Amino acid sequence: MTPSSEKKVAIQTEVHRELSVLEAIDKSPNINQRNLAKETRMALGLVNSYLKRLIRMGLIKIKDAPGRRYLYYLTPKGLTEKSRLTYEYMYHSIQFYGKARLQCRKCFHECLENEFRFIAFLGCSELAEIAYLTLQEYDLQFAGIYDSVDPGRLFFSHRVNTINDIHPTRKPYDLLLYTGLKTPENRESLKGIVFRELF
Repeated sequence: MTPSSEKKVAIQTEVHRELSVLEAIDKSPNINQRNLAKETRMALGLVNSYLKRLIRMGLIKIKDAPGRRYLYYLTPKGLTEKSRLTYEYMYHSIQFYGKARLQCRKCFHECLENEFRFIAFLGCSELAEIAYLTLQEYDLQFAGIYDSVDPGRLFFSHRVNTINDIHPTRKPYDLLLYTGLKTPENRESLKGIVFRELF
């Protein structure tokens, strides 16, 4: 992934997180931080830092509630910002989808030219979903998916394998396609694993 595309992904992630917090509060004003973390699928500390920032920006207000609790609610500015972020997120998502489809098609054409038939993915992400759907258009076989977050869960009816299941010599695939790991620190565990990136 190039520095510019990494920067775009970081901005998109930031927009998504802010939007997730604003949407969760708008939907349920009496939500607490722990439930907000579950709803947004973010760590509790991360939710706390986003709340503080959104409060400083004047998008969220806090009200004391019985039992040493707080109620969060969106200000008029927060409602306006939620609408703006929704539009921005949708716009970038559509752009990302189009670009990802083109990159996947280019990659899968190259696979056919090089007589690669079995394709596996490294990273259970939105990009992996786009790649999987695009793969169905080609005479190629899906050979599995690897990720270190929640191995064992299903990805289009396929079980997600752990990164530790990747063996340098016994490979059930011709190409391991990097489709984005949820947590960047997982890239450290990729040393010695050869893969191809889409972006």
